[in-house]
Amino acid sequence: MASPAPQPPSNLSIVLRTMPLFLPLMGIVLLITLYIYSGDKALHLSEIRSAAMQTMSDKQQCLSGQTESIIRDLRFLAELPAVAPLLGSPCQETQDHLTEALVSFSNAKAMYDQIRYLDTSGMEVLRINHEPGNRAKPVPPQQLQDKSERYYFSSTIQLDSSEIYVSPFDLNIENGSIELPLKPMLRFARKITENDTVLGIAVLNFLGKPLLDRFTGHGIPHHHHMMLLNKDGYYLTGAPGGNNWGFMFPGTERDITFSMHHPEEWKTIRTQNEGQFLSSRGLFTFKRLYAFEQLDGAVTDDYYWIMTSMIPAQELKGMLPSRTGYLLLVSFMGCLIFVGTLAFTSRRVQKRHAHIELEHLAEQLQEANTQLHENQRKLQALLSNLPGMAYRCLNTPEWPMEFVSSGCVQLTGYEPRELLKDTGALNYSELIVREDRDWVWQQVQEELANHRQFSIRYRITNKTGDLLHVHEQGCGVYDEAGQLVALEGFIMDITGQVLSQQAIRESEVRFRSLFEGAPDAIFLAEAESGIIIGANRKASKLTGRPLGEMLGEHVTSLHPPDTEEDTSNKFLAQRTEAERFETSVPTEFQVIHRDGRRIPVEVITQYMKLDDKVLMYGIFRDITKRKEAEAEIMAKTRLLETVMSTVPAYMYMKNRDLTYRFANTYALRHFHMTPEQVNGISDEDLFPAEMARRFQIEDRNIISRAQPVINKEEELQLPDGTIIPVLTNKVPLINARGETDGIVCVSIDRSEQKKAEKRNMELQNQLQNSQKLETLGTLAGGIAHEFNNILTPVIGFTEIALDSVPDDSTTRKDLETVLSGAKRAKKLVSQMLTFSRKEPPQLIRQKLQPVIRNAVHFLKPSIPRTVRLEVQIAEFNDTVTCDANQIQQVILNLCTNAWQAMEKQPKGILSITLEKIQADEIAPSSAQTPEPDRAYARMSIDDTGTGMAKEELYRIFDPFYTTKEVGKGTGLGLPVVYGIIQAHKGWIDVQSVKDRGTTVYVYLPLDT
Repeated sequence: MASPAPQPPSNLSIVLRTMPLFLPLMGIVLLITLYIYSGDKALHLSEIRSAAMQTMSDKQQCLSGQTESIIRDLRFLAELPAVAPLLGSPCQETQDHLTEALVSFSNAKAMYDQIRYLDTSGMEVLRINHEPGNRAKPVPPQQLQDKSERYYFSSTIQLDSSEIYVSPFDLNIENGSIELPLKPMLRFARKITENDTVLGIAVLNFLGKPLLDRFTGHGIPHHHHMMLLNKDGYYLTGAPGGNNWGFMFPGTERDITFSMHHPEEWKTIRTQNEGQFLSSRGLFTFKRLYAFEQLDGAVTDDYYWIMTSMIPAQELKGMLPSRTGYLLLVSFMGCLIFVGTLAFTSRRVQKRHAHIELEHLAEQLQEANTQLHENQRKLQALLSNLPGMAYRCLNTPEWPMEFVSSGCVQLTGYEPRELLKDTGALNYSELIVREDRDWVWQQVQEELANHRQFSIRYRITNKTGDLLHVHEQGCGVYDEAGQLVALEGFIMDITGQVLSQQAIRESEVRFRSLFEGAPDAIFLAEAESGIIIGANRKASKLTGRPLGEMLGEHVTSLHPPDTEEDTSNKFLAQRTEAERFETSVPTEFQVIHRDGRRIPVEVITQYMKLDDKVLMYGIFRDITKRKEAEAEIMAKTRLLETVMSTVPAYMYMKNRDLTYRFANTYALRHFHMTPEQVNGISDEDLFPAEMARRFQIEDRNIISRAQPVINKEEELQLPDGTIIPVLTNKVPLINARGETDGIVCVSIDRSEQKKAEKRNMELQNQLQNSQKLETLGTLAGGIAHEFNNILTPVIGFTEIALDSVPDDSTTRKDLETVLSGAKRAKKLVSQMLTFSRKEPPQLIRQKLQPVIRNAVHFLKPSIPRTVRLEVQIAEFNDTVTCDANQIQQVILNLCTNAWQAMEKQPKGILSITLEKIQADEIAPSSAQTPEPDRAYARMSIDDTGTGMAKEELYRIFDPFYTTKEVGKGTGLGLPVVYGIIQAHKGWIDVQSVKDRGTTVYVYLPLDT
């Protein structure tokens, strides 16, 4: 018996079978929709934030531009020639002329409510009133008032003559009451003086309403609620219900602040300069306006306003994408998916293909809806952020507009209704600069005649009078008969682009000047191929070849043919290094000159991009002189090695732990040791205990103080017990970090001809120093004379020009700056001439005490009050053969260096001491060995200033070396001092510790 036919599934069974497929698909749709909605909402919120910040920036420029002209007007009124006679010794004729001038000025400057002059007692001498809508007129003398009790008078009269008083932004008060209608007011005042005598003050009452109107006027995006607050949070404009100026109505219903409406938001706004944040009340954007921070001489005392923009939460919600639309989309998609899955389940076997098509259709519909929403969002963002104005106008010379987009406000400052031909009284042609109008008309007509699009650039003037560069692109609109009916196009502001192009052209000129004026040869080559594409004049001079001959050749053509392989390897290495680090290390090459000479050069390669090309920028420096110097140094080094191995002296080096690491052949032979045996041993292994201890104490002092021991006479015991007298020189070994690594010692056996050899060494040292100073002096003297020849016409013609320029001319200030710099340079020339010793000193026998006292007398006025001067001059009858002027210059230079080292300290002590000292009392570490049995005068200049590090101490007498700030030192002061003392047969010792002060000892031989 056959089984019964299966029953078709019930509707409930089909629905239940549909759920496992429908629910995951519906979940995916919900997640995708949520993701798209979140991204769309974030993008809209970002655009709203950007628009709010741009509004802040625009309003800041709007409010900040007014104050500079007010200050100029106030200075103009305070400096009128007739003002001083009016306040000092007035006469009726002068007052009448001044009154007439001020009335004309007030009529021309309608933004000023009152112009007043007050004498030093606070009494008004002259006042001009200007009511809005009326002509300015002077106040009769009997109505002039005493303003001595007003805050602006008492504050202004206490200022310096160059300072300007600015009152708080408040409402005008007349006869003890707030003037109605309300009149916002800013008062600007300045003291009037003549020959340092205070005559009175000038006061300008500035009407604040136009300033506030500009703040609340056009350009504010829809939904933005703009507010201007003072620093205490009171509304200056934008208060709810119009309750501005609450601080002027204490205790009344108008006494409200921003914090009363938005307490939590005020906590953030009052503590920050600018910012933007979301709260439960909406989106807040704020910024502090320091309206007077750029005004020279303005007394503002933490003077600022707070500009605040608020988009209420409800309005902000309406500006963001609607959830309802997305919910409807999800519902619609859910219905489609459910129907599709239901059909798929019920007809899975019979209509599989139909189900697949339905699913594909559902996916296409989802994608189409998503794409439609994205296109709508992009179109909305594009229309609201286009940097310009879309338009439709008639083709007449007046360009009457039939349509303009909202971008016209940002571009021209005019609302759309002001530019449309049906509602406005302004044609677009009136905005075009007069010189460009005819040209623009001709260009457009030429393109329209050929039925082509037109693209032109010209200039317009916006509503505020600013000159803008614009780019317009458009085309003609034709009817079915081919007749022109209108023009459509887009106009955008390209002022920034035009200015940037001008800046780029100027930058290119500067680059070309630097490129051609560089002191080294420069080659530009393609990084990949190495082909030369550019070179400067120095490159032609280096190679002896014209520029055109080198262009297009490979960089290896600059080098000798026999070094091609080595040159190619070095070039590839430099290119690789430049690719990694942008700049290569200096590498030595040889360049072949046209005459066959080989010139050694040092090349540094840099990578750079120019017009999407990667180039190598090679700097070739001629090092011929350096190579010659290196060769000379190598020769001297070989000579030194030969001398060290043959010289009859004990030469050795010690490490920082005082163990030996080297000894020369002479020392090894006398101590019967090999180089391996001497390495690592100490003084205890070579000398008796007492002698070894003495050597180690001395060596530790040298290492710790980093100061050498020169020409010290001592005894040395050889292994056989022989004790010999030696002359020892020990010098600290200083590494590149300025640290002492050890010492070098040279001990010469002085058993024979001890005195003669000692004298010969001193003469040799003096000769070397003299040659060094003579060389540097000759160089400095030549430069100084040439520089002096340049300065003489500069100073002379500048002084002549000053005589022909008025005192109040800005050019005079520039010329005075030139003259000041030239005189400072002339002083530098004088120091260089002194250093070069072109003028021999006038040496006479005289006592040092009067010379030092005269120098101290000249020094005292220049010493800061924070530095205490202490002078101790010992009285003795011995004289010194010296030039008094040069000795005074030594004292002034050393003392100036001393007090300048203490000028940033709260307190400091400068000590000047003179004493008589015998040769055997001078420390052995002195820079020069004194003559035995000779008396010396020692001057010491001591300060408690910043001191010097060891590496600085070694270079203090080098010409042009200075540790002072730029503009405060020439680097010639101490070399000049050194040269003067050397010429007086003396010497200088310097002791200094970083951050603890410096002491300079000057030794001069006393006459016998």
